[in-house]
Amino acid sequence: MSDSQRSRRSVLLLPGVYGVVSQVWIHRQAILLRRYVSTIGATGYINRRQYPHPGVHLIDSPAFLRHRCYQVEYAVRQRQWPRSDCLAQWRLRRILRRVSPAIVHAHFLYNAAPALPALAEHECPLVVTVHGTDVNRGLLDKQYWDRVTPVLHHADCIIAVSAFMRRRLIELGCPPEKIVILPLGVPVPPSAADVGRQGGAIRIVTVGSLVPVKGHRYLLQAFALAAERSPRLELTIVGDGRCRQRLVSEAKELGIAQRVAFRGWLTPDEVNGVLMESHIYAQHSIRVAEPEANGAMVCREEALGISFLEASAAGLPVIGTRSGGISEAIRDGETGYLVKELDVTGMASRLVALAENGPLRSRIGAAGREFVQAEYGQDQQIAKLENLYDNVIQHRVHTGSCR
Repeated sequence: MSDSQRSRRSVLLLPGVYGVVSQVWIHRQAILLRRYVSTIGATGYINRRQYPHPGVHLIDSPAFLRHRCYQVEYAVRQRQWPRSDCLAQWRLRRILRRVSPAIVHAHFLYNAAPALPALAEHECPLVVTVHGTDVNRGLLDKQYWDRVTPVLHHADCIIAVSAFMRRRLIELGCPPEKIVILPLGVPVPPSAADVGRQGGAIRIVTVGSLVPVKGHRYLLQAFALAAERSPRLELTIVGDGRCRQRLVSEAKELGIAQRVAFRGWLTPDEVNGVLMESHIYAQHSIRVAEPEANGAMVCREEALGISFLEASAAGLPVIGTRSGGISEAIRDGETGYLVKELDVTGMASRLVALAENGPLRSRIGAAGREFVQAEYGQDQQIAKLENLYDNVIQHRVHTGSCR
């Protein structure tokens, strides 16, 4: 560790599995902190080359031999064979002692809940960022909500990534005074895509997991309608998930398979390359209720829409739905357009309007880029997060409950 790192406070991040492609923003936040040194307490670590971090400590490991080593070490020290929950608590306590963080920052309520016993012993301030799925699930799954509710009362601060999520938290019983709205930041490329260029295909792009809440089937329907009126349209779908085969089949049934490219998951640099080659970003997110593997019904809804912000940062005009917190990521008529959920015809009309008007695309794309720079720039959001850490730690000092 360098001298500069030793002089900085440490924050222990609890992200669950570290390196999940659809959660690249956790990695960005971890490596971009300036006044704090981040250490990761993870339940797993994947995509290590793509998301390298020198300070990842595994609370547990999916690798059999490593997991067995943890069990044996626990058994030797505690003189009994561990249950899985006891082993996780023991490992987390060891990580806390080794790192001695000034503050702990958990992502998602369900990652914070099992850590509470160890954190209570350490008497370290706890900040939790809620991202949507971890809160919305509480609307229909009371058993789950009972498990995570203690986090709302134990945490020093709950970060909501949008005003929409703040309202949802309050609706479910979170003390309003604990909630701070702090959206995730996004990188702003040094140059914008040339969305106003003429000639050749007009490329539409969407980025996200291929799951029902993203509404890809409705985007395909809108694209099919728009393609009848604007034959130069092409659609690129970046991402993967359980709905992929069904979406591929639907594209064939709609007669647009030759104009739709399924790219799968790409690296952040590759995603940026696709954005720079595109003219329009579109996503038809919807609110859905669906069963989990255990039979419990869960509600899913967009908390903010980071993909819209990333597209706007690249200078693309964006089209989305009035679903969840998306209206906070798009200024309707200024940085893009909003349509009602399931309004396939309305989305198709917006696609055609942008496809046929290069100057309009350029004007809206430029406004979106300015909007993101002013409200969601990565560096300024990191600075706000570190100021929040400072305030939480200082409050604990004043109340006499923190080291």
